[in-house]
Amino acid sequence: GKLNPSSSGMLLELGRLQKSQGKLNEAEASFQTVVELHEKSGGHENFQMLSAMRELAGVQSRLEKIGDAEESYERVIELYERNPELYQGGKAIALGNLGAIYRRTELRCN
Repeated sequence: GKLNPSSSGMLLELGRLQKSQGKLNEAEASFQTVVELHEKSGGHENFQMLSAMRELAGVQSRLEKIGDAEESYERVIELYERNPELYQGGKAIALGNLGAIYRRTELRCN
């Protein structure tokens, strides 16, 4: 199906509102839906998709879903690498957040 950018944008903003209210499980579901909508529409490599993926990874990290967060941050980095025309500051942030996850995991194992 065709993705309606305005509904995707509203869902992204809903997820951000839920996150700001501490409703992390609901926010995770909203961000995941935005990602899935973009993937199903075939137009998944754009700024809105990257925003949703970054938000999803951050919420997963806060929910202690470390494996999911790691996978999401790795996808964000991969999307930035395939789309160099997008602002690359988000890639640096994703790399830093992924490093923080690795450090947390390492601390738990020691």
